[in-house]
Amino acid sequence: MKKSDHILEVSNYAKVNGIEKASKKYGLSFESISRYMRVSKETKRAPKILLFDIETTPVKAYVWRMWKENISNDQIIDNWCMISWAAKWLNDSEYKSDIVSVSEIKKRNDKRIVKSLYKLVDEADVVIAHAANRFDVKRMNTRFILNGLNRPSPYKVIDTLRIAKRYFEIGRAHV
Repeated sequence: MKKSDHILEVSNYAKVNGIEKASKKYGLSFESISRYMRVSKETKRAPKILLFDIETTPVKAYVWRMWKENISNDQIIDNWCMISWAAKWLNDSEYKSDIVSVSEIKKRNDKRIVKSLYKLVDEADVVIAHAANRFDVKRMNTRFILNGLNRPSPYKVIDTLRIAKRYFEIGRAHV
């Protein structure tokens, strides 16, 4: 853990629980805790920015026709689930990913990979994804809840599709 992260951790703990408890927990004097609290106001940690993408299975359903079909819940044979995700922290060269096994996909059991993605998202201050607002974040949060996880720590969402649509003609090429 970097020193600046440690200072912020101690300072935040002291703000919530008091200097006395922080002193006991971290083995620091009252003066050190007070100094950490002063320094933490001046020290700002860079936000943790997570770039990610998820892939899901399609919904299988009984339908009567091919186009413009409204599907009710009782027509669904198999609902969608997450089959994989890939992510990396901004300015870090290491990629992280997870994928369901054959036996997990047969059971539509994505709990293991949803938990591994949750750990990353819970650390993030900002998440960036293409179509994040319309797809990835909504689907991801749905799977968190359906797999018994609480909502992750608050984060800001940056949707690269929304940004692209704001500045560029998206869709068919105009020649």
